Amino acid sequence: QRRDDRYQTPDAKVEREHAAQRGAERERENRDYSRSSVGEANRQHGVAEKIESGGSKAPAAPSTPAESPRLATSSTGRDGQPEKAENPTKAPPVKKFTNRCRLFVGRLPNQMGEAELRELFLPYGQVSEVYVQPSRNFGFIRLDTRANAEKAKEELDHSLHSGRELQVRFAAPNCSVIVENLHPTVSNELLEEAFTIFGQVERHGTLNL
Repeated sequence: QRRDDRYQTPDAKVEREHAAQRGAERERENRDYSRSSVGEANRQHGVAEKIESGGSKAPAAPSTPAESPRLATSSTGRDGQPEKAENPTKAPPVKKFTNRCRLFVGRLPNQMGEAELRELFLPYGQVSEVYVQPSRNFGFIRLDTRANAEKAKEELDHSLHSGRELQVRFAAPNCSVIVENLHPTVSNELLEEAFTIFGQVERHGTLNL
């Protein structure tokens, strides 16, 4: 049987009112939680339907930009082929078939003529001049470069051919010119320039006497 509030103490009445307020707050929190749960479920369901139907896609994770490969620094010509880098310190062209490439060959066998002498020196480079003196068993031969002439001299000197030991030496230059009474202002370059109109100049120099 429910008791009348008039016969309750003030403390019991206050405690009862606090309990009623707490119960009402719990009911409000339960309703709010239920509403928020239902709303979140509906929102997720809607996003899933859009993705399946081809609508808006889920945002992709940000990707770092890929580092572009470095290209070669070589330039291309008009035909699309890569151009060769120019060498700023280009070496001067090697002089060929000069007097410094001329060899003397002594103690030749009696049966060795110009054709045989040329064939003997062909493995060491190009040959432009061959001369053989059969009666005195010697000859001259000119190779393309000084380096090839030095190699031929090193390997063929004192080599045996038909019982004879060859003698290979560098031939003395036979095209030297001596110019006297030059003015003191004439330099090596000016002297070379003056004689190049007659042919190629190998070596030149001036002496102050």
